[in-house]
Amino acid sequence: MTAKPSDTGYVVLDRSQAAGKALALVQTLTADLLNGGWSLVWDVGEISLLLGPRARHAARLVGPKHLLIGDWRPNGERTLSALVGLNRDPVALARAVTSEGWGNYVFFWRADDSGLRVLRDPSGAIDCAHWRRDGLTVVSDQWPAEIDALLPREVAIDWEAVGRMLVHSQYSVRHVALRGVRTIDAGGFADLGRCTEIAVWRPKDVFGRRYETDPDALVEVVDRTIASLTHGAPTVIAELSGGLDSAITVASLLQCKPRSGVQLVNYYGPWIEGDERAYARATSAHLEAELTEVAKPVQAVLASELARLGQGIRPAFQGVDTTYDADMAARLSRRRAVSLTGQGGDAVFFQQATPWIAADRLFRGDFGALHPRYLANVGRWTRRSAWAVARAALGPMFGQRPGMDDDPHPWNRATGDLPPAKRMQIRQLANCQVFWRDCLRARAAPLIHPFLSQPVMEHCLALPTDLLAVGERDRGFARKAFKERLSPMIRDRRNKGDLTRYYGRINQLSLPMLRKHLLKGRLAEEGVVDRELFSAVLTDDHLIWDGQHNRIVLVGVLESWVRNWEARLSRR
Repeated sequence: MTAKPSDTGYVVLDRSQAAGKALALVQTLTADLLNGGWSLVWDVGEISLLLGPRARHAARLVGPKHLLIGDWRPNGERTLSALVGLNRDPVALARAVTSEGWGNYVFFWRADDSGLRVLRDPSGAIDCAHWRRDGLTVVSDQWPAEIDALLPREVAIDWEAVGRMLVHSQYSVRHVALRGVRTIDAGGFADLGRCTEIAVWRPKDVFGRRYETDPDALVEVVDRTIASLTHGAPTVIAELSGGLDSAITVASLLQCKPRSGVQLVNYYGPWIEGDERAYARATSAHLEAELTEVAKPVQAVLASELARLGQGIRPAFQGVDTTYDADMAARLSRRRAVSLTGQGGDAVFFQQATPWIAADRLFRGDFGALHPRYLANVGRWTRRSAWAVARAALGPMFGQRPGMDDDPHPWNRATGDLPPAKRMQIRQLANCQVFWRDCLRARAAPLIHPFLSQPVMEHCLALPTDLLAVGERDRGFARKAFKERLSPMIRDRRNKGDLTRYYGRINQLSLPMLRKHLLKGRLAEEGVVDRELFSAVLTDDHLIWDGQHNRIVLVGVLESWVRNWEARLSRR
């Protein structure tokens, strides 16, 4: 039986201000959840915590009324309990927790003069949605259908939010398209009693700190982070895509894990441009580790597969490669393994080829940014003329900066005082939050994204982007830092694999299902998608060569999400 998103979830109920009917309903629903395999792990001071039948995050008391879900690792000797004792002010406590330790966690506590207070860790690994009804406060990452009865009275599909997700799937990173339901951002601290939220950790605040130019320091941070995140896991399955980021991840993993506890997997496409086995084999041979190679089948996406991806509180856009998602989920389940990825590496190590790095170099007072040789090198990398690079370098002096999103993530706000390429890095990092979201793999096992952990993010955010791109190439600093562990074939590689033809063929085979699913679906009925336009788009000729190969399947996932939640809300 396929796991539901809520099986690994948590639900926190604050009953301190709830009315009589709400209290009675909470008692009934709690009993139903306990009968369904949920566990009541904490019930103190009118606050209850329930964990799903397959919950993977531990919960523990760290203060009189302070509850931690997940893991917090101290940077020094001070424990979380010590921080609670030392910081009476709630904002000061939240800042201390994020500055003196790291991990994947949500931290709750209740004060006598206010409602529930919640801190979500800077990585954003554990989701955190909340709402109020009849004085009852509910907080959850993935709540089960039984809890739907406690949703706000005004709850309904937020069609404006759905429309935004259709245009920018990243909008789902910080929005739930249900009216009355809000989320706490990564690095955010919320006082739910006062309905306030502030960012106690932001990437922009990291930039400007003292940074370490020694490449070995980056290796140490990555090694230490991966060792900590995989500690206690008997088996780790790591995807070795053939690219730089996954090679770095695996190389660090093998520094702390015996090869008997590691399985490397490469998924390859049927056409040469999507077959990365040569690069994956070069890495595995260099690291003296075995590699499992799995062919990506060319088969249609099924409506039932899209339906599974619409079950969570957000559309499961991370599962749009349905055959890969299902295969990896099955492997993780069979081995009872955790999944280690290199996702987020493009952002933290700075993969973007942009002339704005010249402006960042000039921003820190290095006039080498205007040297003809540097301008020419950046121009070759970014495929622009040296004059265009020079204009970018001088652009901020004349008010020229990269554009921002219509609905920027809080991390992207108030970044006007940062150099332009650093702003681009932060925007890309905010978009990487999507990697933590729901998919079949996430339901099967913990997903570990070390490059999105707080220590690695902070180390790389502090570094100027022109140093991250040293040598005027993408991820130049990371290539230099890990050069001894990388095969020359990977270290010197300048191109990437391309699965456009593969996904185009998948879309073509899925066309009958997609036409029925979308042209007769709720998005079309509500006018969120233009039925005539999509009818023209959903053709063989268009889909086989569509460069945005996954976009049409993303729309299909969104359609399934809407159908699922309309059905759930109708049963309340």
